[in-house]
Amino acid sequence: MNYRETDPEFAERFEHFAFEEVVQEEGQQLEETTRHMAIIATLLGCQGIDEFKTEVPRALDAGLTPVMIKEVVYQAVDYLGIGRVRPFLDAVNEILTERGVKLPLEGQATTTMEDRLEKGAQAQVDIFGEGMKEAWKNGHINRWLADNCFGDYYTRTGLNLAQREMITFCFLAAQGIWEMTKSSLQKWYPSACLILDIPGASTLLPVSIKRQRPEKIPKRTLQKKLYKIFKHQDSAWNKERLPWTGGCSFCNTGKKDLEL
Repeated sequence: MNYRETDPEFAERFEHFAFEEVVQEEGQQLEETTRHMAIIATLLGCQGIDEFKTEVPRALDAGLTPVMIKEVVYQAVDYLGIGRVRPFLDAVNEILTERGVKLPLEGQATTTMEDRLEKGAQAQVDIFGEGMKEAWKNGHINRWLADNCFGDYYTRTGLNLAQREMITFCFLAAQGIWEMTKSSLQKWYPSACLILDIPGASTLLPVSIKRQRPEKIPKRTLQKKLYKIFKHQDSAWNKERLPWTGGCSFCNTGKKDLEL
């Protein structure tokens, strides 16, 4: 359906806002790869399959590789379930085939069925700190989290850890599970620090940060501001939700270094 023909007034305003005004807003600009990756992850989370089919070609034209798009879709299975993701995987395969891309794509797995648990647990440590080293032993759910979510997906190449954390937040937020998203941000402060490594992605962070023109704030200062936000957002957070005791192990900052 061509909305420029059937709904010209709507099309004019929508396209201007979505593709010009928002994209070009000073201080809110995302690097193109990151922007399209976030859009794809958000459309998966909100189940926007029709818009997803129009977005994937735009993302490919903007520089996302077929591997990157596939990796976003694969990782979505752990957060949305195969029942929700299957139509999106089918859509990606159809679009890539139409574009002459040979399937399957080059493999990105770095684990085997024998070492996926070990390497998945290590990925958790790399992101969240040493406190996660033995977490997989605390019941079968934690073991599945380590071997499947992290061992099968986070360890894959195609996306880096910062990009994987960013799309995870998009999956959760797009489902309307704000409490879970907020909890994830509070509990996994190191993930927020990790996302700061993505060019322009600081615009995805809390409003109180975005208002301060994050692109002009040194990374360490942003880390301190995030620490203050997450520390005081929940009075019980420090005692019950903090998985690390000395600061952010990922970015090698101590608690005293982060206090404002």
